[in-house]
Amino acid sequence: MGSNAQGIQTIATQSFLPKRTKIESIKLSSPNQGWVRNLIDKFNTGDKVKIEATIKKGDEFMHYNVYIKDPNGNDIDSKINQTANSFSYVWDSDSNSAGNYTVWVVAYKTSHEAEDKKSNGFKLNPAPNINIEVQENTGNGNIRVGGTYMYAENITLDCVNITDGTEIRIEQCEFDGKNWWYNKPVVGGKEYRFAVRAFDNKGQEKWAQVEEIAENIDLEDIMPLGWESYNYTIESFDSILLSAYAELKNRFPGVYVNVKNGVRVNTWAGLRTQNCPIGAAGSAHKTGEALDLHHPTKLSELRSFCESAEGLKLGIRRIENEPATPTWVHIDVKQPNMANWNDKSKPYIFYG
Repeated sequence: MGSNAQGIQTIATQSFLPKRTKIESIKLSSPNQGWVRNLIDKFNTGDKVKIEATIKKGDEFMHYNVYIKDPNGNDIDSKINQTANSFSYVWDSDSNSAGNYTVWVVAYKTSHEAEDKKSNGFKLNPAPNINIEVQENTGNGNIRVGGTYMYAENITLDCVNITDGTEIRIEQCEFDGKNWWYNKPVVGGKEYRFAVRAFDNKGQEKWAQVEEIAENIDLEDIMPLGWESYNYTIESFDSILLSAYAELKNRFPGVYVNVKNGVRVNTWAGLRTQNCPIGAAGSAHKTGEALDLHHPTKLSELRSFCESAEGLKLGIRRIENEPATPTWVHIDVKQPNMANWNDKSKPYIFYG
């Protein structure tokens, strides 16, 4: 009898205990992409984060508060005195730095004591980015573009030949976790648009582009022997002269200055040092404004073209006459003496 009465007393006590408030769930998602199970890499700085919570109210429930804490544990946003069974709020991470963030939901009793609390965390990654620049343009179509990237993947390149209107798309690039590059040779002397494309961790496209004329000139071909010791660079030449030579190489394959088929056969046919014994101090060769062109089979055709109106369009302004240069064609971009320039539709021919 006594034992049975004790059991009844226990049941009665338990039946009158107040029901506790319980925070059942906190879900985080990207508003435009649905639920995200693995949140660690799914948010970038500037993204919006959707916060949803469900509450099962107890007998002594008063309200609950929602707090968003930054990587240092500071409250940066809050929604207080919430009483609904569910909560939904879109937080904008704009102006917040990358790092680990935490959402806390704390439920309070009428006595103002915390009765239940729950948290969920997410990481803000730096916004993905990628840049592009021309890293090398060393002649004969050897051009390298590249740059750096962050939080991007699947890097590809579209290469458009602006000059001819042709293109290659979705070329795979090399990358090492921080830097990327692409150095497949193109046709020298043509203008290209290189557009790099990458995807961030949510599959969104990021891209950057640059335009450049691919040099088709080998520096060794237009430099004197030992030119490295003089600190000469491509900038040592007049840009109009280089552009003209690039076009002539396209029109007359096999044309050369100092280097024929990979072998140096001349020393002073291109740029000349100031102490070179050939030419005057003010020679166009010494100012990077002249080249002596050679061709194994088409020297006559090359000369005729350079002396034509087409040569003038390329920027050629002076040519030494053929008797003075029987085995080469001297071209330069120095402005001739206008008084002696009879036919303005053609380059000025002078005696070297």
